[in-house]
Amino acid sequence: MREMPRRWGTPAPTETDAVMVTLRTRGRVFRFGRVQRGYAVLSEAGELVLATWRSLRHHFPGLELDELAILPNHVHGLIRLHGPARASRRAQLTLALRALQTQVEEAILTAQGPESEPVWDALAEVQELSGERDEAAARQRLRTEAERWADDPDNPHAEIALRAQALR
Repeated sequence: MREMPRRWGTPAPTETDAVMVTLRTRGRVFRFGRVQRGYAVLSEAGELVLATWRSLRHHFPGLELDELAILPNHVHGLIRLHGPARASRRAQLTLALRALQTQVEEAILTAQGPESEPVWDALAEVQELSGERDEAAARQRLRTEAERWADDPDNPHAEIALRAQALR
């Protein structure tokens, strides 16, 4: 059977990718708050990350923002990317992450002065998720991230505690 050509004006089929992104502060400096009794307590900078994250959906309609975990020195987010072409979905993700980093960094540097250190590590870590099971596991992980802060590899104090345990 011959396939009919797509007519102009007919939307292309939409596909979806899901990713978990991690953005770290430069030098793992604690900027976004602290973890207290298994809960993240956000600083002004952490609140700014949260507000900026929420605003991304207004500027990037192809992104569906899901869970977000803000820890003292890094941020994890679950994002679904919608659109007809994988390359355009990836480009939109890159632009959105750069926008988040830029807005947060500009606000922090404005508040702290021009001598402040840069906020972010240069690279974002993007982990592709395959299927609903991976998404559900990532979502659960992000919901409990603060509870596991003591063992988090991004927690410099966790390394000290692990070394102390190894010496016992």
